Order: sequence, then C-alpha cells, then structure tokens
Amino acid sequence: MRNIMAGISILTVLAVLAGCTFSGWPTYSNTAYGFQLQYPPGGSIAAGATDTSVRIQLPITSGTNLAEKYLDIDVQVGAPTCESPLAAGYAPGIITPVSMTINGLPWVKENASEGAAGSLFDWTAYSTVSGKVCVILTFVLHSHNPEMFATPPPTFDYPAESGVFILIVDTFKWLGGSATTPTLGGAVRVLPNPPILISTLAPSETHTPVPSLTPTLRPSEVPTSSLIIFHPRVLPLVFNYQIQTNLRACLLKNPQVDISVVVSNPSVVHGVVLFFRLKNKTNGEETSWNAGVNMNPQGNGSYDKSLSADQIPNLSAISTGGGSAWLEYQFTATDLQGIIIGRSQVYADVSLVPCK
Repeated sequence: MRNIMAGISILTVLAVLAGCTFSGWPTYSNTAYGFQLQYPPGGSIAAGATDTSVRIQLPITSGTNLAEKYLDIDVQVGAPTCESPLAAGYAPGIITPVSMTINGLPWVKENASEGAAGSLFDWTAYSTVSGKVCVILTFVLHSHNPEMFATPPPTFDYPAESGVFILIVDTFKWLGGSATTPTLGGAVRVLPNPPILISTLAPSETHTPVPSLTPTLRPSEVPTSSLIIFHPRVLPLVFNYQIQTNLRACLLKNPQVDISVVVSNPSVVHGVVLFFRLKNKTNGEETSWNAGVNMNPQGNGSYDKSLSADQIPNLSAISTGGGSAWLEYQFTATDLQGIIIGRSQVYADVSLVPCK
C-alpha cells in the first residue's frame, strides 16, 4: 500500500481557528488522558475501543464510490515524535508536515493516499501534544475504483466529504483547563525551516522536455504539440480563500479544488508534477510559480491532487485587497529517472475568490 506517492503540502502555514461547540453533535470523552471532541450526528464509535485507540465511523453521502469515512483516535505517551501511525512507514521527505494552530492548540497536519486492490485510502492526520501525551486524529476516506462496478457510480465529492475534518478538530479540547498552548517539550516533530520543497523542477509555458527556469510565454502562446498528451479534469471551477475570522463558514463552501489528469502513454510516465500560480483578475498581474508538487498516482495514467488556497505561494498578492484571481496550472510528466518528458499547456479555468 505504500507504493502510492504521499500528498505533499509545500508550505508550512499557520491557520488559526476559534473553538466551538456544535449543538446536537455527540461528544467523545477520554477521561484517562483528559481530552474530548465532538463528531457529526450519524457517527458511531466502533466496537473494541480502548483508552489509546478509538475508531469513529462518520456518515457519508450514499450513491458514490466512497465506501466509508472514519476517524481513528490514537494516544501515544512519551513517543519521540507525534505523528499518525499511517505516516510511520513512509520514507523521509515523502510526507511534509504542516504546522497549524487550531483553537489555541498547536497541531501538525500530514496527509497521503494509499492504494490497494481497487481501493484508495485518502488520509489526513492532525497531531497535538500536552506534556508527554500525544493525541493523533487520523481521518480516512476509503473509496473504490468506479471501474470495478458494472455500472460505475459517480465519484464522491472530496471537498464536501472532507470539509468536516477541520470542524471536528476545532471541537477538540483538553479537559480540566482552557485551550492554551501546552508545553511541547521534545515530543513534537521539529518542522523544517525553511520548508522542504518536493521538487527543484521549474515550470515552463512550453511543451519541450527541457526545463525552463523562467516562464516567458503567455498561456495563449503555448504550442499544442507534446510528447505526452494531458487530459485534465478539475472540480469545482471556483474555490475560496478566507478574508475574515469566520473560517468555519468558508470551510462549508469550497475550501479546495481537486485537480486530476490522465496522461497518454502511461508506461513511460513515472510521475506528474503540478505547478501553479495566480493571475489577478483586476490587473492581470501574475505571481511567481510554486516549486512544484507531486500528484498522487491512481493507476492507468491517472493522477490527482487536492489544493487549498493556503498552499498557493504569494496568496497575499490578491487576498490583501480581497481580490479574485485565476489559478493558472501546468502538468509536467517525468520518467523513472526524474527527467522531464512532457509538459502540458498552462490552464487558467479555475477561479479563486474570497469567502465572505
């Protein structure tokens, strides 16, 4: 299952949420280690729960290829690092942790995708520490390849199904005290500074297999021929960034965009790197390209990646004034040695707008 490339966040970001309580949501309390959280109605605690390991099955929208959604709560005491058990088997550098502050508590976020026997497991983990107690909340979306069915079901709505994750984390609190930053000691993983970038490739607005460090052509001037043909699919075509303190309202809208692509001649394509930048809708100014992120392979030449606004470099270029921008993106195919063997055109059909 570890042969699927992990999802990688390229920036270490700080997201501050205000704590909340949801009326009508059940509460899970762990008195042995002193914490609690809420989960949506329709969720249920699976049999076999212990003080250090609990699974909560979460409700899903039926009729899609999503088989189940659940939250694993793990408690570790005195561990040298605080991370999801699912992250333990990955090679160093595959998963880049993201530092966040939620409800006054420090968290480390990790995410990846794993495939096995026609199934895909997308997981996102949030870890926090108080003293020597590490609590890890690992959210898992277990889906099936639609082609396994005689009548393929529709693909599940990733933003809609995953949007509840951050809301659950926001309800977490340590018992017997206010939501203040605990003493971290040596139990939390030390995040790299500056953040580790997953690729030294640079985007180019040409289709040549030779990397170009400085984009010079505009999207309309991109040649149409390529050694590799790219067939992109993006949903939704509009996503949001936050410009106010009520982040919770934004998360219930479109907090991220799902970008997928199918490449021709998949036998020679070992990986696909996604580049992106912003183009201001008002003045046409473009930000610099990101450093590139590896897309997650899904088999048969298909790759995907979920992207949120806080993963876009120089977001402040539009967010400071509450503006809107086009997300310009490009796919780069590489072979087994990491050599570029094809580039797509630069696409500009996704809109990033403020969430009000």
